[in-house]
Amino acid sequence: MWTKKFIVPLKCQGHDPHFRLVTQSTGDCAWLGDLMTNPNYTHVTLVVDRSGSMSSMRVEAQDGINLLLREQFMEEGEVSFTVVDFDTEIVEVESMRREAFEYQLEPRGSTALLDATAHAILKTGEDLAALEEDKRPGKVLFVVITDGQENASRRFELPAVQEMIARQTNEYRWNFQYIGTEANAWEGARLGMRTSSHSGRGKGMSASYKEMNESLKSFRKPDFEEDFFMAEMIADDED
Repeated sequence: MWTKKFIVPLKCQGHDPHFRLVTQSTGDCAWLGDLMTNPNYTHVTLVVDRSGSMSSMRVEAQDGINLLLREQFMEEGEVSFTVVDFDTEIVEVESMRREAFEYQLEPRGSTALLDATAHAILKTGEDLAALEEDKRPGKVLFVVITDGQENASRRFELPAVQEMIARQTNEYRWNFQYIGTEANAWEGARLGMRTSSHSGRGKGMSASYKEMNESLKSFRKPDFEEDFFMAEMIADDED
């Protein structure tokens, strides 16, 4: 067991910045200290683009997520998933799910990337903070999967989301991974995430999920002390 803090450190007047949290539901300030976490437990948040442009890769994206879920729940150790779909709107498909489920992707709308990312960070932070101290995950992976560029956010602007990601990375050791196409990988870089890109074809999307699945298997091992890692360029799946 080792010490880590898993809260969303937003500004809360009157509190030390290392302990402040504004809850999404009430706006109240919560005071949380160092937490003992479970090194055998990993939480994964998937922020999945379901905008209209994903139609050409819908089957590959949907099958890739379902493969990921099935295989990760067969691995040793504990894992949970939060899945957030987004287009113009944001939908929490699952929250802290601890067993496999069948995911369905229905493309529509535009790409509210900033709003979806910020919403998912806040949601994940609140859910983890609600767990008993020794039940919190030793590792957190936050993955954004998209094929397009931000064009529909209304609530959050880029600097605010960048600050959220930087704080969670630097102070709380969350791992952030952005998976996009060769044309939009810069979106992940400017947010402050590690980026991986593929061709933008269905085979590229399929290969990306397969690589994420294998990388996550390694990342989840208690003796694996490195950050989550995927290749920057992912070749099309030949299967």
